[in-house]
Amino acid sequence: MALEKLNNLNRTFSPAYTKISRTCQTQNTPLEQAFLGGDIPIIKLLLSLPDIDFTEGDPLKRTPLWWASYMGPRELTELILDLGEDNVNAKDIDGWSPLLRRSSVVQLLLKQATIDSNLANYDGWTSLHLAVQAGNAETVDLLLHSPATDPRKRLPDGRTPIDPAKHHGFDAMANVLRAQVKRIVRREAMAGEKDQDS
Repeated sequence: MALEKLNNLNRTFSPAYTKISRTCQTQNTPLEQAFLGGDIPIIKLLLSLPDIDFTEGDPLKRTPLWWASYMGPRELTELILDLGEDNVNAKDIDGWSPLLRRSSVVQLLLKQATIDSNLANYDGWTSLHLAVQAGNAETVDLLLHSPATDPRKRLPDGRTPIDPAKHHGFDAMANVLRAQVKRIVRREAMAGEKDQDS
C-alpha cells in the first residue's frame, strides 16, 4: 500500500525530477509532500531509501529533520536522528532551526552533542524565548537543564527570556529564570577567581 502511494506521489512531480531529496523552486520533494500530508508510512518508506540526503534542504533550506520537528510526530524526529542526521542546528531561510520548531522534540534534540540551545532565528528569538513566550514550563525546564542554555540572551530590543515571563504574568517561570541567571553569574565569578589565582 505504501509503495502504491509513493508511486502516485511521484506521478505528481515533473519527469525531470530524479532525486527524491531534491526539488525545484516551485515544488516540494516527495518527502516534504508526505510531511505536509502527515503520511507516516510514506515518510518512513522515503527515509529508508538510500537517495535521501539529510544535509540537503529544499530551496528554503528546510532539511528532513526540520520538517520532522515541525510537522511530524516525535517518532519521526527520533527516526531521522537514529538514521544519522547530525546537522541539528541547520536553519531555514528565516533562521528557524529544528530546536525552535516544537516543544515535543526539544528533549530529543538536546541529547545531540552538537546542538546549540542558544541558536536564534533571524528575529533573535531563541528556543528559551519562544518557550517562555508560550508559557511552556516543561520546555523551559528542559532547556535550563541543558548547561549551554543561557537565559541572559537578549533579543535585538534588549529583552531577555525573563521579560516575556513577567509580561505574561508567569511569575514562577520568571523566578526560575532569575535563579538560573544568578547560578550562572556565580559560576562565572568563581571561574574568574580561579583564573586570577593561577
